[in-house]
Amino acid sequence: MNLGHRAETILIGVYEDRERLVAMDIRAADHWPAQQRGAYRQSIQHAQRGLVRMNLAGWLDREPTPTDRVMFHHEIIRLEGLGLLERHNLRGGRRTTHLKLTEAGERLARDLLASEATEKVGAINLDEVEFLPIEWPDENGKES
Repeated sequence: MNLGHRAETILIGVYEDRERLVAMDIRAADHWPAQQRGAYRQSIQHAQRGLVRMNLAGWLDREPTPTDRVMFHHEIIRLEGLGLLERHNLRGGRRTTHLKLTEAGERLARDLLASEATEKVGAINLDEVEFLPIEWPDENGKES
């Protein structure tokens, strides 16, 4: 399946956010104020059910532009149509607040992460490698 950069960003972002949240300790916030503690626990509980809040700024590593928001919204609808993603609104209303990968979407996200890791291992930028001078031994066998 040929997916664009936006689709890959969404699938990997939802997968990684869910994995990160599920790995968190739900009791870590026991000493926090009640409202913060509740929000922390709720996001972990949602992630355990596969639901992750939309986090476009986190997935892009920058604040999204209005154009980004529209384009990613269209891509989310497209991914839902392809059966890779489900949109959920846990608070009622029309706006999507959470995303959930389908089984096919999760498999694809794992494959994308695996191929991304392979590309990173195989790609060496020689401009970033520091080459040290070779020291040759002199005629007495000592390095100069």
